[in-house]
Amino acid sequence: MADRDVENASQEVPEIPEILEKVLLFALDEAKGKMDQGAEVIPFTTLVVKDNLFIETHPGEDAEECFNFARHTVEGARGAEAYALCYDGYVETDDGMLDALIAEGGVPGSDDGFAIGYLYTQAEGCEPIFEIDPVYVGEAPNFMGNLKDASEYTDEEIEEKYLEEDEVEGVEE
Repeated sequence: MADRDVENASQEVPEIPEILEKVLLFALDEAKGKMDQGAEVIPFTTLVVKDNLFIETHPGEDAEECFNFARHTVEGARGAEAYALCYDGYVETDDGMLDALIAEGGVPGSDDGFAIGYLYTQAEGCEPIFEIDPVYVGEAPNFMGNLKDASEYTDEEIEEKYLEEDEVEGVEE
């Protein structure tokens, strides 16, 4: 799941909105926990909607399909305050390509998103060894760029969005 380019033309870490930073770190910690238990990290999104955190996996045949599933989910997330898309990938450094858990995300209405990650090493048959602190990976696409700020949606609009999806799923069962 590493076929993803994230731009990093600068070594300077930009100011990341607090809610976004929290959801990015949450997603990385979730993925890290899975890997520590020997499980594979299937790409997933976390969405902050009101006081709730929604997690949805996005399995696919290839990286592009996973990202398209995630984009579809996030672009329709009315009332969400932030999101993170987390996956197992790699980053290019001065020391070469390094394995990394990467979380990229954004907030409604912002042009750019941000990506951070945990670098790790893993010998065959061994548990991964993670760096202690996350690193700034670079700018990333923001799937929420065309959404209004969460506060601009009424409770009814938010509930309607999520209730409609539940009803459609219930009809198909």
